[in-house]
Amino acid sequence: MSGSRKSEIVNVYLPMIDGLIVQACTFADDFPPPTAGIPPFYKLHFGLEKVHSISNWKDALDAIISLLRCVLRVTSDPVFYTVGKAEVAGALDRFAVKLVELQVTGSPPSDGMTEEEEYSHLRLHHRVATIMLHTLAEEDATVHDRYIPDFLLVLERCEHIIDRRASVPEEDLPNIRGPTLGILPPLFFVATKCRNHTIRHRALKLLHGTLLNEREWTSCMATMMAKFVVVQEEKLNGIMPGDEPDLVKVRLRLHDIDFSSSKHTMHLGYFLHVDGKPREYCCVTLPYMSHPSVQNNGVNTLMSRKTLRACGYSSIILFAPPIDCHCVDHDEPGLCRIEEIA
Repeated sequence: MSGSRKSEIVNVYLPMIDGLIVQACTFADDFPPPTAGIPPFYKLHFGLEKVHSISNWKDALDAIISLLRCVLRVTSDPVFYTVGKAEVAGALDRFAVKLVELQVTGSPPSDGMTEEEEYSHLRLHHRVATIMLHTLAEEDATVHDRYIPDFLLVLERCEHIIDRRASVPEEDLPNIRGPTLGILPPLFFVATKCRNHTIRHRALKLLHGTLLNEREWTSCMATMMAKFVVVQEEKLNGIMPGDEPDLVKVRLRLHDIDFSSSKHTMHLGYFLHVDGKPREYCCVTLPYMSHPSVQNNGVNTLMSRKTLRACGYSSIILFAPPIDCHCVDHDEPGLCRIEEIA
């Protein structure tokens, strides 16, 4: 084998293979399998070095994807978290500095975007990644209450992006929809994790109002799941508008989801947390009407437990097509007649 061929394998193909393995480790359930010879901690910090070589907005998007993968992996295991948290936190801090540098130097934006929109989009996902790093590994569900101002910032940046889309002629919308990490994951994250009544309800309303398909799910699917969490927590805690987070004694943490196109149902598994601690695993079946954009030969695409834990994040989205509402109860979008199974 020639020297140039070896160099190509080392510099191009091996990193590409590593990237595919790391992607699978992050988002595929039961991967790596025990017989694969791949340790669960394989390349735990893969891609973190990208924060040091950001010179434009595309570099920054590539870096934040790597950061999110690292956050999700180091928070998935107590040992990983102990070993890897500090390095990931440092990379997140460095990324924030790089974003400011890009904004100050006036780096040319992507087609259909302004510099401010590039910054707002990346800053949004950076803030979500930062909150996740400090909360996903914690067993105590009340840890999210420390980040109410951060949840508000995420929500406001989502509102800004959606307002921008609303002001653009429909024929120009494809030019501003990608590449992106999506708008559904951050809104779903706020709606299901933030217990401030006003903030989470604003996020819930905005989540459904996007009326988009983002790869594995739609805004209606995300709203149905988030609405279940919100409504059940309010019922179990007797929460009224204006109640403070410390009154939320019982919380839900979603674990698994299965959408059945043939049965028109959504099977949702979750853990009940009481006073911050996990108490029991529960499951519920809700009415669900599928959408063609998330089907393959009439069968719903699956959302892994890892992707659900990541609030729908998976990878770059190049296009998010608009959809019509497919919620079961159109009078109350996303409700799915939860009152019947309370």
